Parts: sequence; C-alpha cells; structure tokens
Amino acid sequence: MQTAAALQGDTIGRAHVDDFQQAVFAACGNFTVQPHGPDPHILGGITPFERNIMAFAKVDIGRSTVRRGGREIRQCSKDPYFLIYQTRGRAEMRHAGAVTCLDQGDIFIVDSERPSEFNFQQAHNQQLSFRLPRDEVHQRFGRMLKGGLFISHKSRESLVLRSAICASISDEPQGPGGEGFFELLESYLFAIETGACPEDALQGALLAAALGVIGTQFHDPEFTPSELSESLGVPLRRLQRAFNKAGTTPRKAILDTRLRSAHALLPLVKTPHGARSVTDLVYSHGFNDLSYFYREYRKKYGTAPGKQPRFAESQLSLVSPQGAGAASPSVARHAR
Repeated sequence: MQTAAALQGDTIGRAHVDDFQQAVFAACGNFTVQPHGPDPHILGGITPFERNIMAFAKVDIGRSTVRRGGREIRQCSKDPYFLIYQTRGRAEMRHAGAVTCLDQGDIFIVDSERPSEFNFQQAHNQQLSFRLPRDEVHQRFGRMLKGGLFISHKSRESLVLRSAICASISDEPQGPGGEGFFELLESYLFAIETGACPEDALQGALLAAALGVIGTQFHDPEFTPSELSESLGVPLRRLQRAFNKAGTTPRKAILDTRLRSAHALLPLVKTPHGARSVTDLVYSHGFNDLSYFYREYRKKYGTAPGKQPRFAESQLSLVSPQGAGAASPSVARHAR
C-alpha cells in the first residue's frame, strides 16, 4: 500500500477496460466497467492506500459506467460498505432506489449488497473510495448507516467531515487517525437518527477529538491552536467556535492541560524521591517562560507552586513517575 503523500497528483492513464476492471476488483470488489463509446480502452487509474485504520482507493476514471448488479453481488457476497468522497468531476449515482449527482466535495454511502450504477460523464473524474467492513459498520453504527446516505458539500456539517477525512489520511504522526473521523460520522448519524441538530453533534465530537489531541501534544512548546487545527484538519475558526460553545478557547484548553499536569506532578519534585527540579518540570510541560508559568499557576490555583503541600510517605509509595508530564492514576486522584 502507498502512503497518503501519493494522493497528490493524478494517476490517470490509458488502459484496456478488462485490465481496468481487474484493478477495480482488486481495490473495490466486483463491479462491471463499460466505457462510453466503441473504444474498449478507458482513461483511468486506481491507487490503493492504507493509513492508520483507513483502507481506501483513489479512483481516477474517464467517461464510463460502473455497475454492480445481482450477478456481481452473488459472486462476491458480504462485501463492505463504501464511503465515496468526490474530489474531482461529477458522478451520477443510482443506488438504494434513488439517483444522486455527486459534485466535488460531496460524500455518499454505498451498500455493496444492493445494486448500484455509477455514471461518469466528464473526461476526468476522481473519487476516494473508503472500505467500511460490514461487521464493523454494524458494530459501530448499528443500523444508522445506510446505503444511499448523501452529504452535500454545501452543508455546514460537510466541512467538518471532509476535513476529518483529510486529517485521517494525512501522513502527520500526531494526526487523529481514522478513529477521529468515525467518531464524527457517528455523531452526525446519531443526530439524524434522533432528530437533533447535526451541527451541534459534530461540534461536540470535534471538541472531544481536539481535547484528545491536546492530551498527547501539550508537552511540545510549539504546539499552538493553529497546530491543533491543522492536526484535526479543520479551519481554526471552526475549531474556535466548538470551544467557544463550551465556554473556553483552544489556547486556554492547551494552557489548562499543561497546568493540570504540572500541578499533579509538582509534589514529586518536592520530596527526597524527586530527581527533577521544578524548572525541569515546567519546561517539560510546554512552557518556555518560568515567570509566565508562575503567574498562570497562581491565577488557576490561588497559590504559588512552592506552596503546594507535600505528599505523605504513604502516598508517595503509590506514585510511580512515568516520564515528563505524565501523571500516574494515583497522582491524578490526589490532584483533583
């Protein structure tokens, strides 16, 4: 499998339809490909990828029709769902008793156990096709995810989902991975199922994903709200709105996480068992200015770091330092 960096650029070439269909079968399952016109060749290309828990294919395809009917379904049963993300051109999707036209940025769910027909009318069309294993879909989403689900690029919710897709398949090691996207999708589907506002549900899921990234990256002094938004693949303004709704900001959430972790570990450096200084602890928590740390610590806890009580020896026996900025469960309990 190639890495997501190879997503840049086109992979389109001239191939006989039989060869192209074999590539479709290897990457997406059993479909029949038919070019528009008498020429048995097709302009296209298929590139498989695997990133984190996301398995998908970039499909470049010219004017043609791709079908999956009863014969193809019988020959290849128990196939997965597919999440289709249209990244170029246009496609007419006939599936689940409806006809849906996909433009660039649209998202569409295909149930491969139901007949489908995709018509590509432009000279160059491109889709990202994500395989969603059937058993895992039912376990994650129950019956909320259905073939034929369409999410328009014009909807407000689409921006978050599309950004999460891009973040999930990025090569950034601190990215949230595919799990972050699935959590957002689950929130969206649950909102639709219950009649809640999908926008509110996605904002809550985005906030949870952001806090998860902060929890792993706050030690880095270069980690800022801009880095956080880039890691999540969402615009900074969108991220700020999600935090504002919770009564805070991305910058304050990062600062609070650093302060809470330092507060939990300070007792360890004030005992004979502590091998690190307060300065070491402060710098290991993403602070690069001692006076700033002392000022913000006093604002949050109402006292200077040096005034924090020591742990008793009996409490210290329960504590095992786990590296810079990491608090053991017992430290976390005493810090609350």
